[in-house]
Amino acid sequence: MFIKPIDKPLRLLKLEALARRLPHNHPKHQEILQKLYRAEAGYSGEKSLHYYLTQKAGRQYRILHSVKLNTLGHDFQMDFLLLHQTHLLILEVKNIAGTLRFEPDRHQVIWTKPDNSVKVLPDFYLQAIIQKEHLANWISEADLPQIPINPLVVISNPNCRLEIPPQFNNHPSIRNMIRSAYLPTRLSSELNQHSKATFSLSKLESLILEHNLPDDQCILKETGVKPGELTTGVLCPACLNKRMIKHRYRWLCSHCGKKSRNAHVDTLIDFSLLVGPLITNIEFRWFAQIESASTAKHLLRELKLPVAGHNRGRFYSLTHITGNLQVNPPNSLS
Repeated sequence: MFIKPIDKPLRLLKLEALARRLPHNHPKHQEILQKLYRAEAGYSGEKSLHYYLTQKAGRQYRILHSVKLNTLGHDFQMDFLLLHQTHLLILEVKNIAGTLRFEPDRHQVIWTKPDNSVKVLPDFYLQAIIQKEHLANWISEADLPQIPINPLVVISNPNCRLEIPPQFNNHPSIRNMIRSAYLPTRLSSELNQHSKATFSLSKLESLILEHNLPDDQCILKETGVKPGELTTGVLCPACLNKRMIKHRYRWLCSHCGKKSRNAHVDTLIDFSLLVGPLITNIEFRWFAQIESASTAKHLLRELKLPVAGHNRGRFYSLTHITGNLQVNPPNSLS
């Protein structure tokens, strides 16, 4: 049972917004696209596990997707955390194309990409072990009794070729790595191994949901892109990077003829993902390329956004239209 469903990660939404708003000739355009592709691949791999996690064995767990907690001053994130009254499972999902050669004696994985380039990656299982240690510390800090925690690496890309030297077949890094199609069988095995109920999940579950950390990293600061370098204006949802113009009560794309009454809402969502959760009339006019202060005021008021401040100090909260998406720190246009 999913108690925290598989939703598109906020970081991915921020990267999508940045890719939309970054000019193609910007020196960091390719770098941003690579970050976006990696984030999309990660999300695709995690999303592909939904089918297997909803089989009979998976339904016996309380499942949380993308859990981020803090222990001893350090944040740690788990792709999936599965809760059962006898044990916990951490799933570290890898959606990788190409060939993976495992060298657990050297704590590394050799990744040969489809273009034949080679990259050395850290041992996947060791990453999961570190998450296990962090989670055990977090549970101790929460003054909860310890419970068995088992980390598991899941290779979600069925076309990924795995090369495992025979001498490492029984190594923990290999025994605790499976393909996604084998996940229901492995979950059944885990349930059989931990048959004695030792734990009440209600408090642990509520504490995890309460302390789950949002992704409050500002994507502009992370990538070094300045707000003034972004493409502004209301972008056409059909042409993507073509600006629309305001014509009476509608937005109109002169390129494809697309009409929309609320295209500016997507523009406000982009602002919230890239800049912050609060916007002033001046900022809205700049980001949406609206000349008239009264037009901008009307559009903001029409959305019934929460308002604070007066006159030039008045700002509108965008959480009303972004829901739980907007968790950026306070705005920074510097």
